[in-house]
Amino acid sequence: PDIFIKKEKNKWVVELVKDYAKILKINEIYINVLNKDEDKELEKFIEEKILKINFIIECINQRQETIKQIVETIIMKQENFFINGEIVPLTQKEVARITGKSESTVSRAIKDKYISTPNGNFNIKDFFSAGYPNKEKKISSNLIKKYIVELIKSEEIIYSDTKIMNKIKERFGIEISRRTVTKYRIEIGIPNKNIRFLNKEINYGK
Repeated sequence: PDIFIKKEKNKWVVELVKDYAKILKINEIYINVLNKDEDKELEKFIEEKILKINFIIECINQRQETIKQIVETIIMKQENFFINGEIVPLTQKEVARITGKSESTVSRAIKDKYISTPNGNFNIKDFFSAGYPNKEKKISSNLIKKYIVELIKSEEIIYSDTKIMNKIKERFGIEISRRTVTKYRIEIGIPNKNIRFLNKEINYGK
């Protein structure tokens, strides 16, 4: 994991695994050369390099701060996940708006980053989910996928996508189309009714 989050005194704390800016230092040999002030050309060369080094350190500081802000925003929006495992709709665009960053900056900052949480380790991207409009509020597409997996795991007879659609409405009160069920089922990697009928031994949702 690149980031650890934990709760201390009812407050979420975000810790970055490595603070590279604190590790990076300028070799004292070059600082001593500047202090001696003997070779103007060499002094100018080292000054230019030190400026570049300080710029790199500042960039790393900014990137670390950006990641921290993004994770703090995710915690604020997805706190229910740490209580009941439910992901609510959240997009990178929304996080970018809240943190004052561009969407591309958010995308680059979270690429291949993992969070260690009290519930386990997760890719930061796992906390983002498109919303499916459902009456008065949006439902997380991840939550709908979770319901699809639950229904198929517990099916006594093999459900068609239409049957799954009706079951989701009946059991969870969420109205979605059969086409949406088909789309999410394919994204999860669950075969259609006919293939599941031929192979009832498949363990879905792993």
